[in-house]
Amino acid sequence: MSDLHMDIAPPDVALGQIYKGVIAVPPINFTAPIGVVMPDIHPDLVFHCKWQARDNMSFPQVEDDVLIIWDNENEPWVVTWWPDTRNPSISTGNYSDGPPADAVQDDIWIAYNVNATAVRLAFQYDANANKWQPISLVPNPPVNGSWVYGQGGAAIWKTIAQDDLPDTLKRYPPATFSDCNACTVTGWYSCTGNAINTPGGNNGYGYLKVQAFSSGDVFQQFYAWNGDVEYQRRKTSGNWGSWQQLRSGGLGGVAWYGPYTIGPVTASQNTYVHTWVVHNLNKPFSTILINGWIEDRSYGINYNWSVNSGSDNNQIGIFLNVVGGAGGGQNCICVWHGYFGVPLT
Repeated sequence: MSDLHMDIAPPDVALGQIYKGVIAVPPINFTAPIGVVMPDIHPDLVFHCKWQARDNMSFPQVEDDVLIIWDNENEPWVVTWWPDTRNPSISTGNYSDGPPADAVQDDIWIAYNVNATAVRLAFQYDANANKWQPISLVPNPPVNGSWVYGQGGAAIWKTIAQDDLPDTLKRYPPATFSDCNACTVTGWYSCTGNAINTPGGNNGYGYLKVQAFSSGDVFQQFYAWNGDVEYQRRKTSGNWGSWQQLRSGGLGGVAWYGPYTIGPVTASQNTYVHTWVVHNLNKPFSTILINGWIEDRSYGINYNWSVNSGSDNNQIGIFLNVVGGAGGGQNCICVWHGYFGVPLT
């Protein structure tokens, strides 16, 4: 027989009940427990409960109202919560429809079909500025010859045009310069006859090509208008060297041959190396011009070079001088590169 008392007695565990409470300890992430107080049970006792998220970015805050149930195992659960103010949310829609109304701080709006080249653009609401600020862009796949270009507050893929380039890199220089010494940014320049420090003094018409390796190391090449004449010079340690004519389109110019390389050669500091070079131009030393530069392979040793001798009409003597630097008395290695020139008559 069954025990009548046991059949009608209430269960040992109370059935679930519903309480209203407030948040005392907000969660640190979506899986962490939440700390709540149920005043009807105890005004200061904090219960740590599992809780139900409202969306994928909003967190409960202190003093938010909550609804708590007790399950059949006497474990409290927060099944819903209600903030004092709306939490940030994520909205989507067409760009042409405009942003969501009644935005709060940090709302995110993902707009589709921004323009013909941008697929979507994300904005975040800045309540202080009362403005939707663009935060990211996912453009259409790029095509060759295009770059990301700012337009109307968005970044789009745009075909690279001449007007997009810096002035010195455009196909045709848009403006003239007045002083060759001021042209120290890599690119192209053009000048009229009143420009100064050109190879022709203060009346040189032409184009100037600049290669700037650093602020103190600038290489210039000048091409004269209406002719086949070319010059070069270099700025080192803040000082411009003299113009050297590389080729000429008429009488009185210089025909240049080469390039020639001498070395590598080795010398100690405060010494020099004398080298005979065969040029096969069949010209005496006094009529040969020489242009060149030193490649330093010892990192920091200063060189210069000079030409002051000739043995016959096809040889010239070059002195490579180690004139100082941090290398002390160690052996220094350098290479001379250059051109030989013959004046045209």
